[in-house]
Amino acid sequence: MGCSASEHIYPAADGMLAKPGFKDSLKKNGIKLPLTEREIFALTKTWKAISKNMVSAGVTMFLRMFESRQEVRTMFEQFRTTDDVASLYTSSALENHSLIVMNALDESMNNMDDEEYLIEFLLTTGRSHQRFENFSETVFWAIEEPFITAVRQTLGDKFTTGLERIYRLAIKFILTTLIIGFNQRDRGESNTYSNGY
Repeated sequence: MGCSASEHIYPAADGMLAKPGFKDSLKKNGIKLPLTEREIFALTKTWKAISKNMVSAGVTMFLRMFESRQEVRTMFEQFRTTDDVASLYTSSALENHSLIVMNALDESMNNMDDEEYLIEFLLTTGRSHQRFENFSETVFWAIEEPFITAVRQTLGDKFTTGLERIYRLAIKFILTTLIIGFNQRDRGESNTYSNGY
């Protein structure tokens, strides 16, 4: 959890935690994980089932997003010409992109107990999306409900109302932190942030 092996998977985050003043910056900007230790335990325990089915959960998540948010699908060059969203179910391009996103979510979920690493990982990942033309905050938010749907579908009866609340807090935190990173134009810029979950 936040170990050196994880850092090598996402090299952009290497060394960021050692940046002087990073911890103070988190406190100043109010970035704080809104989950208790018990909630983190429940999340990481149930996430294991999703982690075993990442491709399926990711494809489900993206299909739901593309069905409900046509304008988001058109932002993806490889999917914009597809008229029938259901035909994407067997698309290797969708499977590959889903796996990239699910790996980032997996990294996040597996590091919920290492708040500093998690936040810097998400800020760095958010900043990396600046390179995509016409990308906006709304694209991040478009994944929220499809993510919950994919988790619900994967966990089945284990997805209780209590777990739903935890997953909603987690995904809102993840998306909000990604957006803060996305809106930072360089590593030195700070943003104010409110835990408005």
